[in-house]
Amino acid sequence: MVHRLIHVAYNTVWWVPVITTILGITSYETGFVAFLGVTVIRALINLYRNNEMPFEQGRSFPLRSP
Repeated sequence: MVHRLIHVAYNTVWWVPVITTILGITSYETGFVAFLGVTVIRALINLYRNNEMPFEQGRSFPLRSP
């Protein structure tokens, strides 16, 4: 259950800069920098998962893309 909640939160955080920019809460520059930061962090986590973890452990890793 906790892994599923972490997975949902991890994927929700990726959308927050996009939604806040579309709604006009943040400027385009701030939204771009926030989205870029979140995307870089996600890419590093996925590189770690794909290259360092065995397949069975990677499938249960909560910080992964669906």
